[in-house]
Amino acid sequence: MQTFETVSKASVEDLAKCCVRDYVLRGGTIEFDSSGTLHVLWISVEIEAEGGELIFDARGHDPGLLLVDVTLRQKAPLLVLFKQVSRLTVTYDPKADITLIGMLGAPAAGLDSNVWSVVRIGGNVCGLSSEANIRVSTNENSDELLIRYYESNKSGDVCININNIIL
Repeated sequence: MQTFETVSKASVEDLAKCCVRDYVLRGGTIEFDSSGTLHVLWISVEIEAEGGELIFDARGHDPGLLLVDVTLRQKAPLLVLFKQVSRLTVTYDPKADITLIGMLGAPAAGLDSNVWSVVRIGGNVCGLSSEANIRVSTNENSDELLIRYYESNKSGDVCININNIIL
């Protein structure tokens, strides 16, 4: 397990070459670069009490795919920043109690463009509710997904601030 207390940057290709798939974020920043054609990786990041930042650079030419499974061990602030995306989709599945930040696909299909990574966090960390967000039934049993779209700021980035999570 590798611990980050400062700023560190890695591409999908760099991560693929390394055998480490478990990381700890202790007040630092991990910045990910999309370069890594044909690489699909699933990594785990544990967020300690000091919190930290996960930054996903703009999608490059022939990007890899990065799936980040985040575990919040304590009450911790976490900033998730996607650079150069026009919109970012956040979904919450109440039955599974899982939040996904980022939906891969083409804008014509209603999904996020330029997103090359998906962040998975246990719980409803973005506070989505049936009243304030889009609710989509997933089958005849009326299971539902809650969806919220975040638009980019003036610089073209989408920042989601997850503060003071109580587990």
